[in-house]
Amino acid sequence: KKKVVVWGVGGVGGYFGGTLAARSPPGQVRVHFVARGQILDQLTHSGLCIDSELKGDIHLKPTDYEATDDPRTIGVADVVLVCVKGHSALSSVLPGLHSLVGPHTVVVPLQNGLEAPEILSEAVGKDNVLGGYCKIVSYIKAPGHITHESVDPVIGFNELYPHSSSTSTSTFASTSPQQLSQRVSQLKALFADAGVLVETPADLPAAMWSKLMLISSISGIGALSRSPIGTYMTMPELSEQVLFALQEVASVARAHGIDLPPEAALNTHRYLCQVAQQRPGATSSLMRDIMNGVPSELDWQSGLVVRKAKEKGIQVPTHFLIYAALLPQELKAQGLANDSTKAASASRDEDTLANNLVKNDS
Repeated sequence: KKKVVVWGVGGVGGYFGGTLAARSPPGQVRVHFVARGQILDQLTHSGLCIDSELKGDIHLKPTDYEATDDPRTIGVADVVLVCVKGHSALSSVLPGLHSLVGPHTVVVPLQNGLEAPEILSEAVGKDNVLGGYCKIVSYIKAPGHITHESVDPVIGFNELYPHSSSTSTSTFASTSPQQLSQRVSQLKALFADAGVLVETPADLPAAMWSKLMLISSISGIGALSRSPIGTYMTMPELSEQVLFALQEVASVARAHGIDLPPEAALNTHRYLCQVAQQRPGATSSLMRDIMNGVPSELDWQSGLVVRKAKEKGIQVPTHFLIYAALLPQELKAQGLANDSTKAASASRDEDTLANNLVKNDS
């Protein structure tokens, strides 16, 4: 059996890990969840439930998988899906990750943003890490109970460092940048056998930037307006702000050498209008976290756009506003509201925002 470790059992890890455990061919996969607190208690004593009108409900018993808060008890894994949210949570994963990673282990980060693969590569080495992303609207209804709200779930991954893996002695080593490596092909088959849609884009950086463009824009406008997609995409004033935000990310991506087509932002906006009609109540995890007063991925979404824009001297007033307006609440949620360093950083960002808005008005 393939040993698949899923670290983080929220909307993403709970859904994809639960689907692998429930729908893989018999004897093919054994899923090991790494969780803590109430989620671990629920997984250990009661099981994992996934509600999905689109893909069908899943009800797993504790005997259908393994669950622990100590990754050292698992041993070396074949696949590790890293599904925790945000930089601080990812940092907490790194010390325990080493016990799971052997020469043939494939680590796939499914966080939003762009930075997780690099952070993981620094911890365990480039040869073990793929670039990854997912597309799904799902959330924790209760510990051990996941609701898949909308969007046909997709998981995407590919080699991010083909020059590195091509020299690896792993049986999953890359053969050339132009074709799928053996390990990517095997991982694709693993998910496909469980009925999960898989993307293996030839241009993985472009795919990851496209995901960032979409998620950071709808998350930011949704969080500022405290509205679901059916509201902000049908109000002209807010729908226009979403388009502005999409265009800003596309401009920053191109400045960083990413090959996004000219119509990328507009096509994404059209897609979001369709989603608004089909699933008007859909919300992003960042918006839900902001509204619930818990730490969010603000720094890895609009915050990342702001940082990448600064590197190229590009103005992104919509994302500056999103980041600056939500930052005080984010710092409070992280328990950093009284941290002088963070407060000074926030102040500098707000000064830069004001300068950019003045420039844009002139």
